[in-house]
Amino acid sequence: NACRSWRLVSGDFPVGDLKNLAVAPARPQRVYLAMRDSKVGETVVSGGIYASDDGGATWRQILRNHFAQALAVHPENPDFLLAGLNDHPYHDQCTGGGVLGSRDGGATWRSLNDDSLTVRQATVVRFDPHRPARVFLGTGGNAAFVAELTDEIWNRLPSAP
Repeated sequence: NACRSWRLVSGDFPVGDLKNLAVAPARPQRVYLAMRDSKVGETVVSGGIYASDDGGATWRQILRNHFAQALAVHPENPDFLLAGLNDHPYHDQCTGGGVLGSRDGGATWRSLNDDSLTVRQATVVRFDPHRPARVFLGTGGNAAFVAELTDEIWNRLPSAP
C-alpha cells in the first residue's frame, strides 16, 4: 500500500488552513506553502506564503496575508514566485489582493494587478511550463486570464503594499 510510505515533514510547524503547496522544480528541497489565517489547537497561525529550503523540516514566512490562496514557482528559477490572494468568502466588498510576484524568493513582492487585471480574487495561478514567461490565472467565479511577464512589464509595476 503506497500510503504506508507517507511521513510528516512539517515537524513542529503548525500547518493550518493550507490552500496550496509547491515544490521548486529547479531546487526540489525548496517547498512553498500558501495558507489562510487559522488556529491549530490553541496556536494561531498567520496566513501567507511560507518557504522551506530543507524539504519542510523548517519554515519561514515570506509574505503575510490573511487569505493567501494560490502559489506558483517558476519552472527554471526557484526564486521567482507568484502568489494569488483571495478574500474572506462573506465580505460584502472584496478586499483580496489579486496577484503578487517576487523575483527574489519572497524578500520583496510586486503587484501584478493593472488596468487589464482588475479582479481581486486569485484562486489559481500557474506558470506555463513550456513558455515560462506566460502566466495563467483563475479567479473565484470571474474568469480565466493569461499574461506575458516580460521584464518591461515587470519593471513598471508598483511594489506590493
